Amino acid sequence: MHCGRHFVFACADMFCSPFYLSNLTSGMMNNSVIARNLLGNLLPFLPMGILLPVLFEKIKRFGWFVLTQFCVITVFETIQLLTTTGSFDVDDILLNLVGAVIGWLLWLVAQRIYAGMRIRHETKDLAA
Repeated sequence: MHCGRHFVFACADMFCSPFYLSNLTSGMMNNSVIARNLLGNLLPFLPMGILLPVLFEKIKRFGWFVLTQFCVITVFETIQLLTTTGSFDVDDILLNLVGAVIGWLLWLVAQRIYAGMRIRHETKDLAA
């Protein structure tokens, strides 16, 4: 069933209008709702951004990582829709993906710091 930008599917909600978070600046939502929505969608997938590149060599490449995470997140959202345990929300997909990318960037920074420390240590050993 279609009602504007809001779809109802078997008693589950489907929000297909991206960036409903633009309502945040219009004063339609209070700060606690904003914080809960942002943190609740960013934080759960942040560890995936750190762990997946450690576990799978191919996912160390950014393109593969984003594609994999997008598919996983979309499957989770679809399961919520089909099981009527939540809502299928495009903004949730985008925010979950941003959280995962933040985690991947943290992993990348940690990798570079570790590589730099290792090179310094090896250079120091060669000089001694």
